[in-house]
Amino acid sequence: DVTHVLASAMDLMPTIAALAGATLPSTHVYDGLDLAPVLFDNATTHHPFLFHPGGGGNLDAGRFGRYKVFWNWRGVAGCPHKCRP
Repeated sequence: DVTHVLASAMDLMPTIAALAGATLPSTHVYDGLDLAPVLFDNATTHHPFLFHPGGGGNLDAGRFGRYKVFWNWRGVAGCPHKCRP
């Protein structure tokens, strides 16, 4: 089967723990979600959105459903003054 839900590598720890019947330590915060409902119950929702951090602590992109947006471009030179009308 194929699914189109948003998932992340952050989901691995909560998923493996849930499948093993283990409880994650309450002293830590986990951003991931258990993927078991998607894997075994054909759930059609998981993360409503995901953000993608870049280097230096910046958030460079986000995914919202089937859309991905980039708001921090690297390596793209600005338009020099002579290109303006």
